Amino acid sequence: MARVLEFCIYETCVAARLPQCIDAARPIPPGANVNDVDCQNYGGLAVVHRQTITCRKKTLDVDVTTFEYLFCHATAASRHFVLLAVYRLGSQALSTTFFDELSAVFECIATSGFPVVVCGDFNVHVDKSDDPHTARLAQLL
Repeated sequence: MARVLEFCIYETCVAARLPQCIDAARPIPPGANVNDVDCQNYGGLAVVHRQTITCRKKTLDVDVTTFEYLFCHATAASRHFVLLAVYRLGSQALSTTFFDELSAVFECIATSGFPVVVCGDFNVHVDKSDDPHTARLAQLL
């Protein structure tokens, strides 16, 4: 699955939550497509992927308030996988609610039976090995 995902973009729609604002500044390389989500909590999220990938945005039966996510079923060369992009606003304090909601999302996608690709910005300082939030995120992943 090398080179499937070009990049994940967050805060794609910060200008007064205008749905068209990602179109005005969409940095799409040649041969790529974009799956984006409306502004859920913090400004929008988009995944840029190769055109050879079929990526269908899906919804999960999980309500989240501490982050936003984009969930897709994807196919690349007849290989199926699921993609979860996550963005948690860094200016918000980490809470047990964030980890509980993230765990609930992971539980939903774990039943898909396909390999899972997780990307995004959790805004957790994983470089601080003695931080309990780092340990909790590592445990969930």
